[in-house]
Amino acid sequence: GAVLQALEPAEHARLISEVVGRAGRYSFAHALVRTVLADELGTNRRVRLHQAIGVALESEPDPPLGMLAYHFGEAAIMGEAERAVRYATLAAEHSLSIAAPEEAITLARRGLDIATLGNVPSAHRIALLLLLGRGCDANATFDDARNAVAEAFQLALAEGDIDNVTLAALEYGGTTGVWQSYGDARGPEQLSTALTRLPDVDSERRAHVLARLAEWSISAAGAQGAVVARQAYDMADRVGAVGVREYAAGVLAVTLRNIDYGVQLNASKEAIESGLTRNNVGAYGILMEGLTAVGDLSGTDEVGKRLLADLEASGLQRVASVGEVCADFLEMVRLVQALIQGNLAEAELVVARAEANTTERVIVRLNAMLGRVQIDHLRGNWQAAALRWEEGLVQLPQMMAPYLGYRGMVPDVDVLRRNWDSWSTQRPQHPDWTIPASVGVGAEALRLLGDKDASATLGAEFAGYAGKYFTNGNGWFYGPFDTALGILAATAGDLDDAVMHLTNAVAQCDRISSPTFGAIARLELATVLRARAAAGDDELAITACAEARRMMTEVGMPGWLKRLDLLDGGDLEPWKLVDWS
Repeated sequence: GAVLQALEPAEHARLISEVVGRAGRYSFAHALVRTVLADELGTNRRVRLHQAIGVALESEPDPPLGMLAYHFGEAAIMGEAERAVRYATLAAEHSLSIAAPEEAITLARRGLDIATLGNVPSAHRIALLLLLGRGCDANATFDDARNAVAEAFQLALAEGDIDNVTLAALEYGGTTGVWQSYGDARGPEQLSTALTRLPDVDSERRAHVLARLAEWSISAAGAQGAVVARQAYDMADRVGAVGVREYAAGVLAVTLRNIDYGVQLNASKEAIESGLTRNNVGAYGILMEGLTAVGDLSGTDEVGKRLLADLEASGLQRVASVGEVCADFLEMVRLVQALIQGNLAEAELVVARAEANTTERVIVRLNAMLGRVQIDHLRGNWQAAALRWEEGLVQLPQMMAPYLGYRGMVPDVDVLRRNWDSWSTQRPQHPDWTIPASVGVGAEALRLLGDKDASATLGAEFAGYAGKYFTNGNGWFYGPFDTALGILAATAGDLDDAVMHLTNAVAQCDRISSPTFGAIARLELATVLRARAAAGDDELAITACAEARRMMTEVGMPGWLKRLDLLDGGDLEPWKLVDWS
């Protein structure tokens, strides 16, 4: 009653007013009134009042952590720095738990400022730096996230705090930071340092660090990433660390993609068994990619639906770095499905959305370029595809360096030879999982070069991929491996083997209802049939050409129609098409 009576003059003067719908609550009529009154208090009195308010709030059964952090922060110079930092830490943790990363970032930064002024123990600063990193990661400000966590790592290392050294090493790069930080050496260096500090015995922590190191080794040469991922998975299994084992399974699936489709599918399924978390977002994408590679497009659709359901159930759609990645996966699946189905207009729309996206996310820029290149390729504008690939190589050199890509389609034979020789020579320096993606374009390059020996060697190396489809990420698809195997066999001079593979390729394209890649497979089959010229081959070629022409016309594949015209005109080498415009 006394308080309300004291407030009446201010209310009559319209300096304050009642808050509508909240009895007993008042607000200032203008922020300027509040500022003037606070300034008139004087520093000492104002600080004491902040301290008194903090103490009063502490006595509440469910104290407001953010307000406690604020008031004790304002009273830090009166010896309240440690209490201010403690509440800032708790409040930041709470903000992250309710997907409010911007608030968590503000609280963590304020806590760090107070910790520095108040000479608070390093453990508190480390905790706030890690929270700042998580907040920035969730807010998709990845550079700030990495720098905060790296600072926490260095501080923990200087203190000899192995627990926080390990934690910071694990958190560096955040949820999707391995891809955002492609080529960043700090991540693997910190994890390797953590391994040297941990006891060299099986443990959950050691398995977790190994799994994270394997994730950072995705771009390492050969099978390095897969070897470390297997070590992590087996160790987690031995010590019964289910969560770490599921995480390691997701990494194993990534490092063995395009190498062992069985492991890719089974490991990624295990990784998402418990639902969506910040650590297993990529496993959904790898599972969709693997299902597409084996031709299970309905399975790909089902995983996409599950991703949306799990995203909703987890509440992670409000976390930018998770929600955006999930949206990227699904958008690129739409692109590939449009390319497979021959709906190039829809594919153009997906690519246009990616190109209009102003974010600096690497995956968006990569997918925009890949989408545009694939559309060029399917329309038969191979020179544009090659040029766009070169532009992408300049923009994203580390991510695209392992691939021959559409450099294998340049019209200049001398340039083509240099491109092929360069890729072949550098193969051992690239991750094993990147190599199969270059076989399709490689087959066409070797045919243009007339390299029989290299064609026979490449065909033998990848013969086990018969029946599978080219994928490499959810945003890229190149049809059946059998189309490439058929081209390689024909170039090597084994026309019977070529007909067998290309006949299978046609059936595989029909199985996934793909007029685009089905038309290309039919063109290649007809070309080999006419070159072989065995009994009945001409009739089969005529049928294949007619079906290919219908599909190419309906979809809109003018460049390929030119090749078909050359073949129908008696040219048995229509791939030597001179007009690349």
